[in-house]
Amino acid sequence: DGSRTNVYGEGQVWLVKSGKIWVQLRYLATPATNGLAAAHDIAVGGPFMNQHILRVGPLRGGKIIWDFQAKWLESGVASAAVASWRKEILMAFGEFDPAGLGKISYDNKGQLLDSAQEGLPRHIVHVLLPGNLFMQIYRWENHLNVRIRMPPKPNQDGHCGNFNGDKDDDARDMIVGRIGDFVAKADLMFDTDTPRTHSKAVSLDDCPEDKRQQAEQNCRAALDAGDGSDDERFRGCVFDVCFVGERYAAQEEVEGW
Repeated sequence: DGSRTNVYGEGQVWLVKSGKIWVQLRYLATPATNGLAAAHDIAVGGPFMNQHILRVGPLRGGKIIWDFQAKWLESGVASAAVASWRKEILMAFGEFDPAGLGKISYDNKGQLLDSAQEGLPRHIVHVLLPGNLFMQIYRWENHLNVRIRMPPKPNQDGHCGNFNGDKDDDARDMIVGRIGDFVAKADLMFDTDTPRTHSKAVSLDDCPEDKRQQAEQNCRAALDAGDGSDDERFRGCVFDVCFVGERYAAQEEVEGW
């Protein structure tokens, strides 16, 4: 609904949770983000995937995994696995047939939001799945950027919002009140469970004035934002540059396929 949710601790959260579509994201602190939590790996599954799960991690130490978990029943209730298998896919650029469910491709094609990033190598996983779920997963060395496009689904919620047209009810505390702070262990689609941690909330008020002014200058140039004071994306860029570094000035989104 256009709201922006910040996560300061480590653990697995729901990006999208509906009756059939499940998207989970793991946040981890990294040296590159000065100890702040960043999107590290993502898992896509649920009944609409016919008991398959797609997992994507960063370039360093991460993989693209396609597997079958018989415990994900059509009811959406986890039970003891009676059969499972997995395989690493797309170890190089190419395409993969996800059991006839859609299309998964991996390449260096994708329109960056900022032309200043044109010289950076791109590693983009494009995902098209049932229900008109389209994702672009941009793999960096230690973290991911993710864009999800999909029509609203019944009973949808998560950090991407509930898509009821009211952005005011997508604040973090309201999302937590509806679906919990982290993914329950019984619903986890990752192999490992990262212990949940809560870090102190950080805001732009914590950024030193001289550093903030430099960050604002960088973000105006990167995003062509003008004054930018009322632009949520601009403020997010300033936050990233203040607390992570200038290289994140325009790593906000990836567009196009």
